[in-house]
Amino acid sequence: MLSLLVKLFAFARLAAHEIMYWVRYVVYTYLIVLHIPDHLRFGIARTLSILAHDKWLLDYRSKYPVRQAPERYKTIPNCEGGQKIDINVPARKCPDWVKYQAELVHQDFVAVVNLKAPLDYNADMVHRIWMNKNEWERDSRPHLFVRFDKLTEDEKEKDRDIVRIILGEVAQYN
Repeated sequence: MLSLLVKLFAFARLAAHEIMYWVRYVVYTYLIVLHIPDHLRFGIARTLSILAHDKWLLDYRSKYPVRQAPERYKTIPNCEGGQKIDINVPARKCPDWVKYQAELVHQDFVAVVNLKAPLDYNADMVHRIWMNKNEWERDSRPHLFVRFDKLTEDEKEKDRDIVRIILGEVAQYN
């Protein structure tokens, strides 16, 4: 009997968590909305693509000294025939077609940020877009294709960093 009560309690707790997740989603998606104006999105996306990549590179190089870093080639589908590129370089040294693809993705990130929503809500929205845009990586990195609240703290922080960069850029325009 006790084990049944424990299981029921665990289920109720999980259900309450799910309900609160969707309530927050509806509130910040449809009720409390203040998005970035269209005329600012492109410039912010361009800056974001440079800053986000260079932050990733700095973090990556702090984990691996340059001579010991594993090769970081990424095959980008639908770009120049699925060409492989070395992403272990500063953003300014990436090929123009890679910068363009990054800016397109970052425009979507900028578009979903709600200036009135909490950081984790916006990071969740960014993560959802990332999953959608990187579907081709699902088999090689399945641990990243989960809901935001199921990610490791390190992975959550990457999405939060994207939002912080966007909010910082917006603050400069105000």
